Amino acid sequence: MKDTKEDFCRHLCRLGFEIGASREWVQQKFRRHIGDERFAAFERIAQGLRGGTNDDPLYDFVQDNIEANLLRSIDPDVTVDTSYHLYQWCRPLLKAGTRVLELACWTGGLTSFIAVNHPQSQVAGVDRVERVIGLNRAQHQLPNLTFQSWDYRHEKPAEVESADVLICGLGINNLPDGGYEDAKTKGLRASAGYQRHKADAAIYFRNWRSAAKPGATLLAVLRMNSFGRYMAYVDAACEAGWTPELSSWMMVTIPTAKQAIPALRFVAREAALLPEDHLLTNFVRLMTPGSPYAQLVDGLALAVYQGLTNRKVLRVVNYHGQNGVPTCSDEIGVAGSFGYIFWTNGAPQYRLSLISAVEAESRAAQWQPGQQSQITYSLPSGAQMTTRVAG
Repeated sequence: MKDTKEDFCRHLCRLGFEIGASREWVQQKFRRHIGDERFAAFERIAQGLRGGTNDDPLYDFVQDNIEANLLRSIDPDVTVDTSYHLYQWCRPLLKAGTRVLELACWTGGLTSFIAVNHPQSQVAGVDRVERVIGLNRAQHQLPNLTFQSWDYRHEKPAEVESADVLICGLGINNLPDGGYEDAKTKGLRASAGYQRHKADAAIYFRNWRSAAKPGATLLAVLRMNSFGRYMAYVDAACEAGWTPELSSWMMVTIPTAKQAIPALRFVAREAALLPEDHLLTNFVRLMTPGSPYAQLVDGLALAVYQGLTNRKVLRVVNYHGQNGVPTCSDEIGVAGSFGYIFWTNGAPQYRLSLISAVEAESRAAQWQPGQQSQITYSLPSGAQMTTRVAG
């Protein structure tokens, strides 16, 4: 079997997914399959969960793989895009003898796709819904593929073997946001919301760590679009023995659903907690793809720059045109616990980039006294100019 995204979609369709059909059409097929009485019960469950985060009753509702796959087909692109992203991410790690564990595998679409395309790897899927695990065992007959029941909100059962690669696509129930009202006075890590989210995430990361070999890789797509939840998850992972590889984190874009979901990478290795400003810089990078910084322009940039207190300039970088005429300059510095880069030219135009103090110090150190080089510099207007840079 080939392993393009189109191949993956065809694989899911063979298992019973409906891809490309409207939401209304899938719901009608689901209703015909389970009957009016059970569909009415399903709607009552769905109505009761609206706005909540615990989807357990919905998943416990299913009785066979047809309705299980139809349930996930109501929003198929979320499943397709997140699952295929995880496959692409883990593919370079799939060597001979590699053990792969999919957490919350549901009907085994991604798990079986990996097993078919990588017969040299040992692949296992776990899910807490025992009925679905039993159906998976009957449907998927591959020598390198197994399924086990495990609700990883609880300790790992002995039959679930430790893995070299763990993958998880949206496989946790998130607590509601909130509880950060006192963060301004107490600090984010002392707030009630952070403590609650970290305690909840710690259960998952601790139990996942028990299923990982030393140095194993965890790849997860998780909903955590607020900074409080982001920091709580990172801290919980670190305390559970996972090292976050923040520079490789990215957003999985799902155009049809008009959303993007963070994709996270960890290594099973002890790690210390990271400074808040370092995490904030990476969070901004993650949430603003294509721009590594939080940026302000023109009047707002100047106003915020002038309002920065305890400003300490680390370096001023002057840019000159080919004829030696000054064109613009960057001031790199720190203000309190954060760093900044303030750009201006003679127009005047302004741009302020807010970064971490660590990043500001690193960028300032890159320029040595007397250093000169030719670069192409992009202006806010989109125009580019070749400049001679003197540090």
